[in-house]
Amino acid sequence: GGGNVGITPDKPTYDCDEVVTLEALPAANWIFTGWSGDIIGSTNPLPLTMTGNISATANFAPAPTPPTLSSIQVAPGVTTATVSWQTNEPATSRVDFGTAPGQQDFSVESTELVTLHALQLTGLSADQQYYFSVSSEDEELLVSTSPELSFVTLPIGSDPAGIDSDDFSRNNLDTSVWSYVDPGDDSKLHIVEGAGHGGSFARAARDTGP
Repeated sequence: GGGNVGITPDKPTYDCDEVVTLEALPAANWIFTGWSGDIIGSTNPLPLTMTGNISATANFAPAPTPPTLSSIQVAPGVTTATVSWQTNEPATSRVDFGTAPGQQDFSVESTELVTLHALQLTGLSADQQYYFSVSSEDEELLVSTSPELSFVTLPIGSDPAGIDSDDFSRNNLDTSVWSYVDPGDDSKLHIVEGAGHGGSFARAARDTGP
């Protein structure tokens, strides 16, 4: 099973020193892996000079297939979302996403080979629709990509814990999420580089005086 062999010319007997060409022809979803018998190797097609009786067998194997993606889910937050899915074999993880259909300008990925995948998207806008697809590549470098899907982040104030989160990836305070209140008019807010997905965090500092 898995394929057959073409013979050119195809006739009952051959003359001495006549050249005959064997060609292994894999069936769909099968691959040719090599010859066995009186012939060793994987040359295909294979020209032979007939000098006597020759026995040759073409060997086939199921073709490698890309990972199967399943159970794609999204857990959206206010400014983050966790995308999870499964594959039937160890594979990498990647999510491409954006705010318009067919325009996935951003991505997150992990090169670890796993079957249970989960990636967090950060720096999202509240109450915004996002379009995304997931993809996984196995150790054979075969890739599967999902159709484009979508989700909507939660509105501000809807976090079950009562706390809105932000990775402060902007160079100023996102006033759609946060308000800075300084009752004593004696402190300053700094966006400090060095933490979070966007590489920044917010810090309020108060001058305590001499």
